[in-house]
Amino acid sequence: MKVWQDPTGFDQWYAAYPRHTHRKAAEKAWQKLAPDVPLQEVIAQAVEVQKRTHAWRKDGGKFVPHPASWLNGERWQDEVETSAKAENPCGFGCPHDPSCRSPWDCLALRRAAGETL
Repeated sequence: MKVWQDPTGFDQWYAAYPRHTHRKAAEKAWQKLAPDVPLQEVIAQAVEVQKRTHAWRKDGGKFVPHPASWLNGERWQDEVETSAKAENPCGFGCPHDPSCRSPWDCLALRRAAGETL
């Protein structure tokens, strides 16, 4: 079986992006952008950082921008919130992020993992 590699890097980026909607629009935005390899790396790193923010995780990812909007808006250049809430919304030093949505979820996950509290 032959596995096709996407030379533009779109498939890899789209797989990493947390919201999978309107793929054709996202692909069109990617083609218009035509990022070279260094820019693809910057974009990929920005997605990884932004995926961990409170803004993207709250309400089950409801506020993650559509992929085409993110690309068209060059959102990889956005300043990322650096507050403690952005990195750790539950305030418990939760190792379960992004699964943890509240202090109670965090406690339940920690107890289920056998952690003594």
